[in-house]
Order: sequence, then C-alpha cells, then structure tokens
Amino acid sequence: MIYFIYHKIYMGILLSSLLFFIPLIAIGLGFTWRNNVSSGINNTWGYRTKLSMSSQDAWDFAHKYFGKIMRLFGIVMLIATLAYLPFFTKNNTDNMANLVILVLCIQFVILIIGVIRTEHVLKEKFTKDGK
Repeated sequence: MIYFIYHKIYMGILLSSLLFFIPLIAIGLGFTWRNNVSSGINNTWGYRTKLSMSSQDAWDFAHKYFGKIMRLFGIVMLIATLAYLPFFTKNNTDNMANLVILVLCIQFVILIIGVIRTEHVLKEKFTKDGK
C-alpha cells in the first residue's frame, strides 16, 4: 500500500515535469537564437531549412525571427501549463498520462506553427537564392 502511494506521487511528479520540457526548451532556444546567431551557416546546429540556409542574411534573419517567436510561444506555453497544472492533481495517474500526452501534442503543434510562420516570413523577405 505504501509502495502504491509513493509510486503514484512519483508518477505525478514525473508526468507534471514533462509538461515543462517543451516550453523551457522553446524559451531557451528563443533567447539563444535571438541574441546569439551562430557565426555561419552549418549543418549541425540552428534553424536549418533550405531557405534559411540559402544565404548568411537569410540565416541570421531566420534565427532572430524564430528566436523571437519561440521565446514568445514558450512563455505563453509555460503560463498555460502552469494554469492547467491544478487539473493534473485532481486526476488519477491513468488520466494524468492521457492529459500529459494531450498537452505535449498541443505544445508540439504550437512549435510547428512557429516554423510555418518563420518560413512564410522568409519567403516574403528573401528569394530562393537568399537575396
């Protein structure tokens, strides 16, 4: 019985902490990319799409713009997650797992919206050659 109680508490803490993973990563990348664009276009780190890698100007713009969006979206997701957190304490662990998966999917869709928006702005500002 005591094991079950500890297991339930541990799972609640673990599942609740997963909710903060995507917002904190988005905020961290937002501050990093908005303020510190890497020195050059590379294939290992950064906002890498065909259009963002077409020129150094496009690369710099994409990182600053996407960084600004990710910082904003991350803060909004973090506030929404904090507001949603009390609902997790009222449910059992089975329902909590389903709610965590739902929230993580919503957060992932928000990140995809940031990528789509950044690509749209890049297409308006730069040609396919990056000019």
